[in-house]
Order: sequence, then C-alpha cells, then structure tokens
Amino acid sequence: MKRLAVRFIERIPLLLGCLLVSILFASCGSQEEPLTLDLKSSPTLATDTPRGDGGIRFAVAPVISPEKGFASYRLFTKYLGEHLKTPVELVQRKTYLEVNEMLRNGAVQFALVCTGAFIVGDAEFGLDIVSVPRYLGKTEYYSLIIVGKDSPIRDITDLEGKRIALSDPLSNSGYFYPMFLIRGMGKDPNRFFSRMLFTYSHDNSMRAVLEGIADVAAVDSLIFDYEIARDERLGSALRVIHRSPPFGINPIVASRRTPRSLVENVRRILLGMGRDAEGRRILELLRIEDFVEPPDGMYEATKKMILQVRAVEGSR
Repeated sequence: MKRLAVRFIERIPLLLGCLLVSILFASCGSQEEPLTLDLKSSPTLATDTPRGDGGIRFAVAPVISPEKGFASYRLFTKYLGEHLKTPVELVQRKTYLEVNEMLRNGAVQFALVCTGAFIVGDAEFGLDIVSVPRYLGKTEYYSLIIVGKDSPIRDITDLEGKRIALSDPLSNSGYFYPMFLIRGMGKDPNRFFSRMLFTYSHDNSMRAVLEGIADVAAVDSLIFDYEIARDERLGSALRVIHRSPPFGINPIVASRRTPRSLVENVRRILLGMGRDAEGRRILELLRIEDFVEPPDGMYEATKKMILQVRAVEGSR
C-alpha cells in the first residue's frame, strides 16, 4: 500500500451508533479521493510546538475514541502533576502519526502510544520506554479479526473481496498485523480486500462492522474486551474469527528531548501508583493492574514483523 498522507477534508458527518467518528475511506487499487470526516467532539487540543514555560505535556494516542478516554486520562495526568508538583497537560490527537510527530519535535514530553507507533517512532527518531501497563497479570495483547454474528465469514480465507475496517496506518493490531497476515497467504492486501477503511480508533472499527460499513475489522483485544464489558450486547453481536500471536502491550514513552531526570521521576511515580489509594482508583478506571518495567525483548518479534511490512510497502 502506498504511504498514506494525513489529509483532512470536511464531509457530511456519519453516525456510527451514537458516536461522531473520523473515518478515512481508502479504496484498494482505486484512484478514489480519500474521504475524511472531521471529529468535532474531541477535547481542546494543544498546539504542536514545544512549551516555553517549562510545563509538561502527556499525549494519549487514539486507541479508543478520544471522548471516551478523556475523563480517565485527565485524572491520570492530574495524578502525575500532583506528584511531580508541576501541572501536566493532557494532549489528544486524531491519529498516531500526529502524536509521533509531537514526540519527535518535543511538543509533548510523554505519551501512551500504540505498539506499532512506538516501533516506527523509535526506528525513525528514537523513543525511550518509561514503563508498560500490566493487565490481568500480563503485558501483552492480541490482534483480533472480527465480523458480525450473522456474517458468512468463518476464517481468514473468506475475507477476499471484503471491506475491512482498520484503526490507523501506524497501528500494530489494527494495520500491520492484518497486512502481514494477508501477505503470509501470498496475497497483496491492496487487491485482496475490496476496500480498506481507517476509523482511527478500535471501538470505531467495531462499530463500522455493527453498522454494516465494513464486513470485517482488525482490533486490539484489550479494547474489544473493554467495549464488551461496557455493553454486553456487543459480545453477542460480534464474532472473533482469528486471534494473532501475543504482542507486547502499548507502552508509555518519552521523547528523546525530555530531560532524563524528568523521565526517571515519571517512571518512579508510575511504578508506584498501585501503592496508594488514589493511584489504585485511577488504575482501575483505566483497566490497568499496575505499571511495570518492560520485560527484555518484548517488542523484538513485533519490530521484525512491522519493519518487514514497511519494507514491502516501500518497495513498490
């Protein structure tokens, strides 16, 4: 697939359930102009230039719709600020690329990013892992290929000619893995799928299937589980037809421009969150058990896969 430029063109809003979402329709093998729907309901966003007042910014990549994650992550950044004795501003963007660019130029000092965005960012300009979340005793997740409950699709061989919802061009579970999976079948995803739809969050990908906008979606297993816990009806409305091998979980990273002393302070606070009542409450809201040091080599297999996909895509 050709490298996707970030282009925002206003069109008529599309209702996905009760959410106003941002969707990019990328037609495989066609010359159709991409359609991007602007997300009007996101919180106020900070500028993309470094702060000159010494303030700290923490970005959250849109793994889940911004309006869903804002309240919990606002409590999280408030907690960090109280322990650092410096206000921490929460920053949200519509795409993983935008968050990566802010890390590159130092416009944010820290971010919770997707595994794929971390691997690409680290390869291009360098990132430091501060800590990783642990959920149910594990620091891993899966890419799930899901369809509607009544879909005739039974396995990945049935996906040819179908419309697939993908979360973001830098998403591991929502882009790189499904591309790797299809290429492993000896197929070109650009010709294999009839259409690729970028929804820019995993919950929106799920709803694209529910609304009949896509036949299939590739989503993060943790977001899938979270959404089903929020609405049990989703569990009976969607069906998993494929589960990937485990991947290292989405990390909290620091820009290489962030002072090392600040990185160490934030790491210390994160690793100790589970030891006080307020920290435990926020972790519970985020569905995180605690923050831990990343196990050695946890991203190596994923890095190899992503760089392989990018090499193939860049060779055309």
